[in-house]
Amino acid sequence: MPFLEIIKNIHDGIYITNISNLYTGVDRKNGEITEMAKKIFVSGNLINLLQEISLIGDDLYFDPICEGFGCPTFVVDKLQI
Repeated sequence: MPFLEIIKNIHDGIYITNISNLYTGVDRKNGEITEMAKKIFVSGNLINLLQEISLIGDDLYFDPICEGFGCPTFVVDKLQI
């Protein structure tokens, strides 16, 4: 699914843009970006996170600094922050 289509389908939630050290992202309410969210801590375990993925984007990106690490946009329905 294209990135913009994924974002349009999310009305309330947090779009995490960076997972280095502390997470950063933007807060969405009623389909609109309301503010930047900084210093987000995500808790829980990886198995639960993977089980809650409901959409996966077609925008797989490999970070040139972190060799071999890549990730597309994806939606997690339930996440503890």
